[in-house]
Amino acid sequence: MPVNHSFLWGHLQNLGEIQRSFPATAGIGYTVTELAKPFTNGLFYIDTWPFSDPMLVVNTPTAANALQKYSSALLKPDDVNGPLNTLCAGSSMMTMPEDQWKQWRLLFNPSFSITYLTELAPTVANEVSIFCEKLRDIVKKGKRIELEPLASRLTIDVVGRISFGESMNHQRNDNPIAATVRSQAMWISFNSVVEPWTTLNPRRPFMNWYNNRLFKKYIGAVVDRRFAEVRASSISEKAKTKALLPKALEHYISNARTNGSSPDHLDPGFKSSLISNMIIFMVAGHETSSTTICMCIHSLATNPEYLARLRAEHDAVFGTDISTSHIMSMVQQEPERLNKLPYTLAVIKETLRLYPPVAGIRSGTPDVNLPDDSGKLFPTAGIKIWTVHAALHRNEKYWPEPNTFIPDRWLAKEGDRLHPIKGAWRPFEHGSRNCIGQALALIELKLVLIMIMREFDFEPAYAEDDSEVFGNKAFLAGNQGVGEVPYKGYPVRVKTANRP
Repeated sequence: MPVNHSFLWGHLQNLGEIQRSFPATAGIGYTVTELAKPFTNGLFYIDTWPFSDPMLVVNTPTAANALQKYSSALLKPDDVNGPLNTLCAGSSMMTMPEDQWKQWRLLFNPSFSITYLTELAPTVANEVSIFCEKLRDIVKKGKRIELEPLASRLTIDVVGRISFGESMNHQRNDNPIAATVRSQAMWISFNSVVEPWTTLNPRRPFMNWYNNRLFKKYIGAVVDRRFAEVRASSISEKAKTKALLPKALEHYISNARTNGSSPDHLDPGFKSSLISNMIIFMVAGHETSSTTICMCIHSLATNPEYLARLRAEHDAVFGTDISTSHIMSMVQQEPERLNKLPYTLAVIKETLRLYPPVAGIRSGTPDVNLPDDSGKLFPTAGIKIWTVHAALHRNEKYWPEPNTFIPDRWLAKEGDRLHPIKGAWRPFEHGSRNCIGQALALIELKLVLIMIMREFDFEPAYAEDDSEVFGNKAFLAGNQGVGEVPYKGYPVRVKTANRP
């Protein structure tokens, strides 16, 4: 436990002192990274009274791996579940207890199977090709832009494909569902300590209510339309249905007919849960991916030797024709080529190590006691268990040169000093409640890098007096979404790549 504990204010003074050493906008993960350094065995308690229950910070794979076996049973704390339920206009897979969660996870698993997602790769490539068109327009104008909002339009369209079975076309025209997703994410607040201005803003309850009303209107209309389509479709057409929404509706109709009824409308409870789950897929799926796209680009733009190696791998696997039409054709004919990109995957993994957009939190119970690296057990009854990925991923005990972008970590053989320790990398978490969209995210990220990094050069365009974290202006900022997002939207200048 940190020193200087206050009877009235717990460890808030400690947190405040460290947080003041970072920019006000910096994500809380950076503060915890510094706070954790004296605790070399990887576990410690912090007291955030009077704002929250005490927390056990997990900064070691020893405890994180031990926690995995409880992951399906342990719920998120009420002050996390509450905002998430507000975000989604009801309970979703992110907040459901184990029995409900299992039912929905089984229902959605086929839509995230690697077989289906590989088949979906050409569709994702088509969305990325529109992103490329937008970048070409930016090159012609020669203007400085914020890349994250542009990337988020791409990722929303990709998530729309997996969720609804159709593009939301948000890259070309404003989509009301997508706009509401962005607005709701901005107005959600999880912690009055970390996000006091968002929490106390008098407009927040109204905006949350208004956005939920729009969700029910717009997504509800899509659900009703797809329900009518699925009811009217033939058996052979249904066999092709794998997107989340039509697949769930097919399952609902099939169960009803098995029980001797032919439903002409959806049960209100099922429809409400379906809408809530569509919202969480939209929010979580687009924000984390758009953040990672920006940070991948930044990592490569500021490390030209790694960019050259990435381009060489893409030339070897996809040929030297860098046109989007050529790449889309190859992905259509042989999507398995995406599995032949070890260096590209290494770049993505190393980016997610340095810039994990979210953390993990659960409520402890009397049955859960977690070990630190020395074997000492830490009780969790009445405690929040906070796995801080930003701290764990930069812990020098497990990562040589922890603040340096080194993709070769992920190609190092066992025994090499760079070889990652099992369980120390967890941006998608592990265990039964891991991120269901991990495979989709990796396919999307690979296609983005393949299709843009050989055609375009990116130059970070922060101002000289912009803030820095660990010597880097492109840090992750908090209080601007459900997770953490690039500082100032990641401003860049885009040029056509100058390649030999």
